[in-house]
Amino acid sequence: MADGALFPFGFGLTYESPRSDWTPLPEVAGASAGDSRTFLAAGAPSSSWSLSIVDQSKPGSQTRLTTFPAEALDGRARVTAEDAAVQEGARRFRIAGGEAAVTLGTFEPIDISRETNGDVLLLVTLKMTDAPDRAGVAMRSGADTTAIASVQIPESTEFVRYGIALKCLRDKGIDMSKVSMPFVFTTSGTTDFALTEVRLGTDAQVVLPCT
Repeated sequence: MADGALFPFGFGLTYESPRSDWTPLPEVAGASAGDSRTFLAAGAPSSSWSLSIVDQSKPGSQTRLTTFPAEALDGRARVTAEDAAVQEGARRFRIAGGEAAVTLGTFEPIDISRETNGDVLLLVTLKMTDAPDRAGVAMRSGADTTAIASVQIPESTEFVRYGIALKCLRDKGIDMSKVSMPFVFTTSGTTDFALTEVRLGTDAQVVLPCT
C-alpha cells in the first residue's frame, strides 16, 4: 500500500457486486423533498415555501417578500432584515395600522395529520417590539379554509419561541392532511415585530392557549 493511501487498489464495489434498486429523486422541489417541517429558518423561508404579507381588507393584495428592505400594503408596511441568532437572521415587520397578515405558503400541500395526533406544536419564534391591538395565529387548508386562534404576544426585547397545539387548529376546522399555508400571523392596528423561525416541534418556551 502506498504511503497515505486509505484502501488498497481495487477495494470496494466491483462489477460482480449485487445491484441495488434505483430510487429516482423527486423532479419537483417541493415540501416532500425534506423541508416539510421547517417553514422559516434564520428569517428565510425553506426552498419550497414563500413568505408574504397580505392586506386582509383587500383580497388579492398578497406581496411575496424576496428582497429586503421592502414596502407593502400601499406603504403601510416596511419589512427589513434584523439580527437574531445570526446576522440578519430575522425579518422585521413595521406595520402602520390596519389589518395585515404575514404568511408562509406552498403550492404543494403537506400532510401533518400524524404530527397532529401527537403533542406537536406549531412553533413561532419572534420578538414583539410593539404589540398590535389584536393578533391571531392561523393555518389554511385548501384554497379557502382558514382557522384562526386569537393570541396575545407581550412586548419583549428578546426573541421568544411560542407554540400552539396543532390539535387546536385541527379542531377549528383545518384539514391537516392538506395544509397549504401552515403559518398565518394576523394583526390589527400598529405593530412592530421580528420573525426568525417557524417550524413544527415540542420545545416551546411559551405554549399559547387555544382560544
